[in-house]
Amino acid sequence: MPAYVETATRSWRETALQCAAFSIGDAVLTSTIYAVAVTATRRMRSLTGLKFYLLISALGVIAAVFVELMAKAMGYWTYSERMPTVLGVGLLPILQLATLVPVSVWIALRWKE
Repeated sequence: MPAYVETATRSWRETALQCAAFSIGDAVLTSTIYAVAVTATRRMRSLTGLKFYLLISALGVIAAVFVELMAKAMGYWTYSERMPTVLGVGLLPILQLATLVPVSVWIALRWKE
């Protein structure tokens, strides 16, 4: 993962376990965002279809910014020069959760049918 200083020089094998742990965190975030969005849509009936997916995408962005700021502040990771940033927050994690959450929810809901 060349965008992070701590893993930039490691092989993919050396970072696989760490990435697996982070993916569990992403799954927890996705489930939490879905639960929050479902609760919100029950109260606001107009949040259906595209609006629902835009809501969970926006919540994904908010969660990514929060996690990145906390992780950087706690010294869990730092960005390398290859990480594009927006106001000091990595753009790749923001884009990841902004797309991962709605796509994951869409697939899960389609699978359920």
